[in-house]
Amino acid sequence: MGPVTMGASVGMASLRLSDRVLRRLQTEARACEYTDPNVAGFGVRVFSTGRISFFLRYYAPVEQQEKRVTFGYYCTPDQKQRLRSSVRLPPLSLAEARDKAKELLGILATGSDPDGKTQEAPASLTFTELANQYLQRHARLKKRPASAREDARILNRDVLPCFGSEAATEVSVQQVVELLDRIVDRGSPIMANRTLALLRKVFNWGRSRGVIESNPTWGLEQPASEKVRDRVFTTDEISVFWGHLRSQTPVVASAFRLLFLTMQRAGEILAIRDSWFGDDLIEIPRESFKGKRLHVVPLSTFALDEVARAREQRVSSGLLLPSPRTGRQISSDVLAKAARRYRDKLDFDSPVTPHDIRRTVFTRLAKMGYEEGLLHRIAGHAPERLSRTYNRYAYLEERREALETWATELRRIVGADGR
Repeated sequence: MGPVTMGASVGMASLRLSDRVLRRLQTEARACEYTDPNVAGFGVRVFSTGRISFFLRYYAPVEQQEKRVTFGYYCTPDQKQRLRSSVRLPPLSLAEARDKAKELLGILATGSDPDGKTQEAPASLTFTELANQYLQRHARLKKRPASAREDARILNRDVLPCFGSEAATEVSVQQVVELLDRIVDRGSPIMANRTLALLRKVFNWGRSRGVIESNPTWGLEQPASEKVRDRVFTTDEISVFWGHLRSQTPVVASAFRLLFLTMQRAGEILAIRDSWFGDDLIEIPRESFKGKRLHVVPLSTFALDEVARAREQRVSSGLLLPSPRTGRQISSDVLAKAARRYRDKLDFDSPVTPHDIRRTVFTRLAKMGYEEGLLHRIAGHAPERLSRTYNRYAYLEERREALETWATELRRIVGADGR
């Protein structure tokens, strides 16, 4: 009885391999796998970097499971010396790889497991390949678009230039520490914290997929301490802040006013599109909402006035608050930078952030006697699990009444015309 091998798995194409075909696959550099019909179970894996590995798929009778052994990388004669120093498995020509596959099949035919007869380790992803998979299969599917873009920015700016070409399994604790130290030394300690958190997510995701076995960020402490922000505007500060908005561009001014009037996040306010509006509410779709669910925001009369004003002043339709220069959505960083500039101009004792406005409105409504559970619903915080499961009531009218009451108080603070 001959060796038991596996043909092409579901979704794996069969391709008659030749040097011309492999050179084309290297040039295309598109991640894919093919089996060669000339040798049972023999195939190639093409990485997004253009590197190609050889493997053999077979069925191990003793373990009664499908197995796979990777035994070398493809190279042409002129690539052989260069590739030899950069990979752990031997560089092989296609002819050598076919001979090796047949040798492994011979071992299988004797009743032995080829995996036990080879010393080569499975092919390892580079960190760049792992990061790209994390972005494509996790960040861009499960996170808000802005969060996914920020993950990509951090990886491209700081991480990939440092150890992107390293095998993901070989990135060391020392390399991570040195990267974080460099970010701190350039004056960005909080960004170092964010980078560590992202690396921890990428490596943990890799472990959950079986790509790597350990996480070099385990046990590492944040490079910098972070102070929990607790700023809540006083009545006078609200008045001063609101008055200063007259000197801002219309888009920035309207964005800040809607932050005060809706208690939503800056990114969600800046993403508002015409298609989100009902008669007197906004429906933020799940793909644009941090909680990954539809979130309805009732609009007070004051907020509707601000929406009408924003529509009159905008340069293009589609977005409520488009960039006056490009017509596209502006970044939350624009509001963050504008808020930071207010510290000196408004004589505030500490930096101001857009999130301070959200915290201020929440606190003000609590002081007015509204229950904390209702305020969390207005803010779009995830409800408790049992409440989410059993209580399907949306409290829309209660939320509308609370925001209308706050709008009346806000109009009293900033002036009757709200400008």
